[in-house]
Amino acid sequence: MSDSVVPIAAPAKRGSYFARHWRGELSLPRSWWLSGVLLSGFCFQLVMTVLAAVALNIEKNSAALAWGIAAVYIALQLTVYIWWLGGTWRSAGNYKGATVWKVLARIGMVLGVLVAAMAIRQTLATVVQVTQAPQNYTVVPGSVSQ
Repeated sequence: MSDSVVPIAAPAKRGSYFARHWRGELSLPRSWWLSGVLLSGFCFQLVMTVLAAVALNIEKNSAALAWGIAAVYIALQLTVYIWWLGGTWRSAGNYKGATVWKVLARIGMVLGVLVAAMAIRQTLATVVQVTQAPQNYTVVPGSVSQ
């Protein structure tokens, strides 16, 4: 019998893209740019803003609809931010490159929490404006105009 070394294959990545991101298994650039900027930032915000604008323009005088949309929007926004920030934080911890990128990513995550808080505040302020005088406003994606 010969003593031979049999290489063991690396464990396959398990789970969906979203699960792998959450566990920090994606690369730091992919977690930051693809999961954060493209999916969490651009795509999510675009879809939710358009849906809210359409719903509010269909039923302009419904304060209940405005508050309902705001509640759903904020709940989804918090879920997306927590998913992105948590996964990217873990990915930064697993990063094997230059330490400066780990540190900058984590600073970005802390700033991300502040951005999330300001976005929620702005959403609530917009709903208050629209529900106080709905006939004076037109809701378009990204803004409320008089």
